[in-house]
Amino acid sequence: MEISQRIKLERQTLKWTQEELADKIFVSKRTISNWETGRTVPDIESVLRLAKVFHVSLDDLLLEDSTVVNEIKRREEIVNLSWVYFIGPVLTAILLIVMMYSLPEMK
Repeated sequence: MEISQRIKLERQTLKWTQEELADKIFVSKRTISNWETGRTVPDIESVLRLAKVFHVSLDDLLLEDSTVVNEIKRREEIVNLSWVYFIGPVLTAILLIVMMYSLPEMK
């Protein structure tokens, strides 16, 4: 069962509306709708909150649907790579400044 189906099933079992679930995990009603239709997947913080309010383990919530696990891993990789794109130019600029000031003055 995909996580989208699992979220909807758990919510309906508890007889909650999308809005009630959204309030409990601090997201919008539209976010819940997007998750349940499979347009988007919850981030790791939201998955933790969902597991808590549904009283299920993370294994039960995630391991049935490896697409969520893969999406979370992909997001983490993007965050890790963003540091490379930030630090690279900063270090290059620092190196250029140091080189400029360390060269003998030209007359």
